[in-house]
Order: sequence, then C-alpha cells, then structure tokens
Amino acid sequence: MMGEISKAVLPLFISWYFFDYEAAVSAALVFSSVLGTFYSPFLKFKGGLGTTMIIWAYAFLAPVALLVVLALVVVLYLILRDTYYMTLGIFWIAPIVAFLFGLSPPLVALPLAYAIIYTLRYNRRRDELAHGVQVAKPS
Repeated sequence: MMGEISKAVLPLFISWYFFDYEAAVSAALVFSSVLGTFYSPFLKFKGGLGTTMIIWAYAFLAPVALLVVLALVVVLYLILRDTYYMTLGIFWIAPIVAFLFGLSPPLVALPLAYAIIYTLRYNRRRDELAHGVQVAKPS
C-alpha cells in the first residue's frame, strides 16, 4: 500500500518542492505516474489500474471534491447495484465534480484522462469488488 501511495505522493512532492505546487505540473506528474501504472515496462506494459494512486493524489489535490466523489460511490452503488458499472460511472463523474468545484483545467483533465484510460482497460474480470481481491494464487 505504501508503494501505491508513494506513486501519488512522490510526483506531488516534486511538484511542490520544485514547481510551487503548480496545478498543471502536479497533474502532469500524477498522470505520468498513472501511465506508468497502467503500462508498466516492468510488467510487459500490462500493469494495474492505479485506483488507489488516483484516490491518494486527489486526497492531496482536492480533498473536498474527493469526499463528494466517495459519497457518490455509495449513492451510485445503491442505484446500480453493480460494482462494474458503479466503478466506471464514478470515474466519469469525478471530472464533473472537479469542474463543479471550480478546480483548474489541469485538475479537471486529470480525472477525465484517467476515466478514458480506465474505461479502455477495465473489464468485468478485473472487477475486484465483485470477485474479491485475490491476495495469493490458490494452491
């Protein structure tokens, strides 16, 4: 979990330390980390989904907007009762929430770009909520 969190915090620390936490730089660095997670050269460009990383990034970039999105997760699940569509829906709602909260264009573009890539990569077999997270392969 610390490794996943560091993929969000390290780019934001670099943005803060070298670029005075400029929104465009923060978004670009976090998005670079997202791309590295989705298409890791160490995993033959397959990688993971980076959900934890994007949540932690927004915990630092826009904590109130993140809380609204997390509340909408519950609402969307109660309406849809399907974690697959709930997950896709919430990532498409996140840029709308960012826009409504008046975040800068780079901080609206970040969840939008994430939603696009996530939608392209995500399928029912990767729905960890519906299938349970497999920690180890069964013996």
